[in-house]
Amino acid sequence: MFDPKVTSDARAAATASLNRSFALIEQTLSDGRPFLTGMSSALPDGYLFVVQAWAPMTGFDLGPFPRLTDLAGRVATRPSVREALAAERKREERA
Repeated sequence: MFDPKVTSDARAAATASLNRSFALIEQTLSDGRPFLTGMSSALPDGYLFVVQAWAPMTGFDLGPFPRLTDLAGRVATRPSVREALAAERKREERA
């Protein structure tokens, strides 16, 4: 999705796939669980955090997926995630 050489058909297919996947995640989270696998954060939540962070950079609209956005907000409060993001910002500032 980031590569300018990606064809519009391929971009549309990837967007449709992401919409289907995010809709499934929204449905899974509709039972009120705070994280994808239940009451505590697990590896899939971290992966979703990254994917949802990248999505807007490609023009993908996260508006229809408020539960996913909320989940990402919860993941972002984890100390390890805050530390990793701070380290990433420092690395970017030095570049």
